[in-house]
Amino acid sequence: MNVEKIEAYRKEFHKRYPAAKLQQDFKLKYIYNSALLDGGSLSAADVEMVMNGAEALADKSMTEMLEVKGHLSAYDYLFLQAETRRLSADLALNFHQLLYQEADLTQAGCFRLYEAMAPGSLHTSCTPQRIGIELMRLTEWVNDERGKYHPVELAAQLHKRFAFIRPFNIGNGKVARLLMNLVLLQDGYPPAIIAPSEKKEYYALLEEARRDDKPFVNFIARQVLNAEQAAVV
Repeated sequence: MNVEKIEAYRKEFHKRYPAAKLQQDFKLKYIYNSALLDGGSLSAADVEMVMNGAEALADKSMTEMLEVKGHLSAYDYLFLQAETRRLSADLALNFHQLLYQEADLTQAGCFRLYEAMAPGSLHTSCTPQRIGIELMRLTEWVNDERGKYHPVELAAQLHKRFAFIRPFNIGNGKVARLLMNLVLLQDGYPPAIIAPSEKKEYYALLEEARRDDKPFVNFIARQVLNAEQAAVV
């Protein structure tokens, strides 16, 4: 992880992107890319139409459109929470509730009730009975470890550990990225936006992180640096 380079670009990034401008300018890119990582099919133009108030899209899935609306709410909540410095297990539930409040009320804000395995993984996630406990431990760990890790590494560690808990039936990736980016925003870094072209590498490194998480941390650091560089060029 190139800490010196990240910090050097961060200073210039701050000059050009106050919080309100950052929230607005990154919104379309963030939501479009995050949805595609989880199998979405809407184009950037489709997402922008939903952002501008479209209630339906011709020949497009209503469920996907409603998920984008939920994602918009979760994204705005992300920036609201960035003003705080602490995390809680309730944040994950709140993000999930916002993501699926219109698309799937039966799932919104609800932990899974059955054993689960992430797609492409050979490892079973924690049992449903332990989800609440593990999330509480994870958020307490983040709160306790601030200052001991570089913020970018801490954010990547949060993403990894949340993904391995896999608390929900759907939307675990979206919530993991929201929590990761919350930690980044709280410490003054831009959101790490992962392009669909990097999807295969992203998930492969996340699975590899069960044995060695350094490549995954470096991958997330690269996304942060890319965001900084693109913004100041």
